[in-house]
Amino acid sequence: MKRILVVNTVPYVLGGISTVIMNYYEQIDCNQFHLDFVVNDYIEPIYREIMEKRGSAIYEVKRNSSPWAYCISLIKLIKEKHYEIVYVHGNSCTMAVDLFAAMLGGCRKRIAHVHSSMCQHIVVHKVLRPLFELCCTERVACSQAAGQWLFGKKKYVILPNGIDVEKYKYCLYVRNTVRKKLGLENKFIVGHVGFFNEPKNHKRLFAIFQKLLMQNENSHLLCIAGDENIPDKYQRMIEKLNIATNVTILTQRTDVNILLMAMDVFVFPSLYEGLGVSVIEAQASGLPCIVSDRIPQEANVTNTLRYVSLQATNDEWIENINLACAERLDRCAYNERMLGGIFDINANGNRLQQLFE
Repeated sequence: MKRILVVNTVPYVLGGISTVIMNYYEQIDCNQFHLDFVVNDYIEPIYREIMEKRGSAIYEVKRNSSPWAYCISLIKLIKEKHYEIVYVHGNSCTMAVDLFAAMLGGCRKRIAHVHSSMCQHIVVHKVLRPLFELCCTERVACSQAAGQWLFGKKKYVILPNGIDVEKYKYCLYVRNTVRKKLGLENKFIVGHVGFFNEPKNHKRLFAIFQKLLMQNENSHLLCIAGDENIPDKYQRMIEKLNIATNVTILTQRTDVNILLMAMDVFVFPSLYEGLGVSVIEAQASGLPCIVSDRIPQEANVTNTLRYVSLQATNDEWIENINLACAERLDRCAYNERMLGGIFDINANGNRLQQLFE
């Protein structure tokens, strides 16, 4: 049985990289591979429960406060437990820190898995690139855009952000139940799922919604965030635009699949994305999706995405929202297109195991 240490360079909150890790983890054959996890700063209780139930060890090591102390702790752990593979998830060459520790710890197979097509710390990213290139032995990307961003012309494997497509299949009864529970039965619900950070571009999302609300006063914006603590600046944005009574923000939800069913349209004006797993989930739920032109084409799995330039006006975004809603298919049809495809975790879960062999 191969011993593998999985390192997530961001906290294990609900959504984003953590969701991708956990989706694939539950597909791994525990009789062939034993996975343990290094947790940076925080892990959701539900993730901890799943890991412990499957016999995985969890090591909580703070990564950001002291990179050198973190590196030393990681070296000791890898040497002591004799890990054959260290599998690092992140967005940039800052993964060099983890890969360097793996190299010094004697691990021969050191995998870097990139989940974005840009990063917020570009100077550090550039400084660490030589070390990253030295330490990385295997390369994985969530999309071609992400792979080109981090690996350039180096050989890499594309591992799509798989989801359990079946559980997102639209159900009218669930939709009505959720909308009633939220007190939004008769509303036109604009949906968004994503962390409250700069890349997700909530400032633009709020501005688009404000304009839409002027045209349709029955509109309501439903935002689902993986992070529990929403920065105050976003609440100030909402209040400044005078849309507070028409915006609902839900945090740390494990029922995103049923919340998507309550929505009428999905709007995603990100500044950049490695793939955009939220867009994949929204399509599986049969939602019309209006996304920025920074979303990779691989995300257009149902061939129904409407790409809008970030340079377009808010009126142009709203025009696309209206057109997408007018042209949408039966919501279950979207899900049927995705079953058995590359984003169906039940169909392609063995691809990660092939990487470990």
